[in-house]
Amino acid sequence: MRNQAVIIEQTDRPVAIPVVVADPTPLYRAGLVEAIERAEGMFVRAAVEDLHSALAAVGAEEQALCVCARSLCGQGFEGVLPVAESHPRLRILVILGPEGAGGAPPDSIDITSAMASGIVGLLEHAVSASDVRMGLATIAAGRTVWAPGVLSSPESRPQRSVRPSLTRRERQVLDLMSQGMGNRAIAAQLFISENTVKNHVRRVHEKLGVRTRTEAVVRAAHDGLVEISAVDR
Repeated sequence: MRNQAVIIEQTDRPVAIPVVVADPTPLYRAGLVEAIERAEGMFVRAAVEDLHSALAAVGAEEQALCVCARSLCGQGFEGVLPVAESHPRLRILVILGPEGAGGAPPDSIDITSAMASGIVGLLEHAVSASDVRMGLATIAAGRTVWAPGVLSSPESRPQRSVRPSLTRRERQVLDLMSQGMGNRAIAAQLFISENTVKNHVRRVHEKLGVRTRTEAVVRAAHDGLVEISAVDR
């Protein structure tokens, strides 16, 4: 009896990204789940009412996405800090609360504080299902997404009006910084040393008049030096 060859087909299908939904309102939580389940390349791992339960559904080093209600993040987004520290690969998209029901309007949100806490996206409460899917796809691709009202917030506007002059390499470094890359990853991407990257980052900070990477990205977005996606309603 002849041995029959076993043929194993190999496919290049991308692995679906898990998404956890954290929202204390059952009806809104169910709506988010329905919207996400229609998205390509991702699936809902868990739908819970708090961030602690959301973390329990995701591995500490697992690449995943989280859609979180603004009310779970703390007054200054400090509630998200432990999440960013314990789950560094979890990218967080926050849905702002409804105005008139305890939620602050988008134009009062400090985008710098949000980014410093590890948040990579903020959407308004009344967004459509397609907006949620597009927002998740954007942060999954390593970009950030902000509601238009957030970008026009007085707390997020740069204090300097003169647009800084950056070299081509400094712009490249700044663009990669806006994608959340660290110095080592930037060095590998641009085929330069990590020490050279540090020097470019320092000069970028000096020219933008900022002290941190987060402030640099926010300032650069307002000056049109890097792209921060905004979802229009």
